[in-house]
Amino acid sequence: HYKYDGSTWTNVSTLPYNFYDSSAVVLNNEIHILGSGDNSYRTKHYKYDGSTWTNVSTLPYNFYNGSAVVYNNEIHILGSCDNQTSHYKYDGSTWTSVSTLPYNFYEGSAVVYNNEIHILGSVNDSCYTKHYKYDGSTWTDVSTLPYNFYHGSAVVYNNEIHILGSGDSSGYTKHYKY
Repeated sequence: HYKYDGSTWTNVSTLPYNFYDSSAVVLNNEIHILGSGDNSYRTKHYKYDGSTWTNVSTLPYNFYNGSAVVYNNEIHILGSCDNQTSHYKYDGSTWTSVSTLPYNFYEGSAVVYNNEIHILGSVNDSCYTKHYKYDGSTWTDVSTLPYNFYHGSAVVYNNEIHILGSGDSSGYTKHYKY
């Protein structure tokens, strides 16, 4: 675990487990790491408070290649290779099932935009171009993405959703906004 202060990279800590193909978020000024592509760590949830990694909870399902976001001051985990339609939230003490995702979501990207969760793309053939949003109670079909989007990244920039790249060779260098 390294940090960058604007001029230098500094080694901060050693992660508590093999962390890859998963997600990290910041909540209440703490870094949370969730799941892993390593079979032994798919239900791990640790947080870093600036000095120490602490085991927080056991995730409600095997989480890897899904997405995590902070929404309404709670951590939401969305999809995964094993649990493609799962959506749970963590309120600081308990994981609770929130909804069933509207499609098989994994290796796509999720963002919070206009106080809604947006899920974009997926590695599943029929889901490459899907874009749905969650308003706190319902998933709604928003748009069709302009290209096959998976293994890329989505960000909110200048109050717009941007999708960048893809695992599909036709999308390696693409960048669109919504």
